[in-house]
Amino acid sequence: GPPKKRGVDPQPIQSEHFRKMLESVEDEPKWKAVFLLALNGAFYPSEIAAMNKTDVNLDERTLVMDRGKTGVLRVAVLWQRTADAIREYQRAKPHHSEYLFVSRTGAQFSDNHITRNFNRRRDAAGIPKVVQFAHIRDGAFTAAFNADGVEEKHARVLAGHRSGMSDHYVRRNPRVVATASEAIERYYFSDAATDSAEGGEG
Repeated sequence: GPPKKRGVDPQPIQSEHFRKMLESVEDEPKWKAVFLLALNGAFYPSEIAAMNKTDVNLDERTLVMDRGKTGVLRVAVLWQRTADAIREYQRAKPHHSEYLFVSRTGAQFSDNHITRNFNRRRDAAGIPKVVQFAHIRDGAFTAAFNADGVEEKHARVLAGHRSGMSDHYVRRNPRVVATASEAIERYYFSDAATDSAEGGEG
């Protein structure tokens, strides 16, 4: 797998902090999509920045990113809320770039740009400064890894770690991470289900 960036234990973002971040960008389709996608697929900022529109199949709700850009094959099964958020962003801010997300000027994002935008919104939402974008990825991986009914190798595939499964197989069968993806959503949103049901269209 990729070299470990940090030699420390994972620091999963708390679900209340993540949902507070999400609420704070309710009117910003791009950042809502970025934050949901990061949690949904356990992505690094650099991977979000490198994503192409063609990596994502919104009808199938799958994402397959080749090794080329990041050195590791990444796949995800998108939650309905993630697919909806990406569609909303694409309607609100149509652009001609090959990249999925671009800056206001239409330029490609850098991971630094994504991290800075996260930090600004975190501070505005009153979330402690210790909370980092990387903790979204840590939270996703931890939720998938610790869930009942998720095979360890599938949690590893989702996180882009060595799993013993071939790239060829995973690329053709991105749904192998479906149970892992569902486990993350359940962990971060199950207790919020009643909130959203009562809130209607908000």
